[in-house]
Amino acid sequence: MQDPVPSGPPFQAGQRHVLRIATSPSAARGVGRLGEFVVFVPFTLVDEEVEVELTEVKRHFARGRLLAVRQASPSRVPPAAPTSANAAVASTSM
Repeated sequence: MQDPVPSGPPFQAGQRHVLRIATSPSAARGVGRLGEFVVFVPFTLVDEEVEVELTEVKRHFARGRLLAVRQASPSRVPPAAPTSANAAVASTSM
């Protein structure tokens, strides 16, 4: 009896998926799941529902690029708007 042929990863790079970020082992990325398949997504927070594009797919995990935050975490804060002083410094350094 032959062993079954090992199958590849269940997903492919370029596919888009919506998932919920369950954990964040570092400040730089969150971890979501597609079933039992783990997906690392930078710039996400725990409890966010996000749309991602898979950029790298390995046998047991993938890395994704954040396309949109569909439901933001209460911990998410809007980016600071540039002040006129910051804008002046930026324009003189070009």
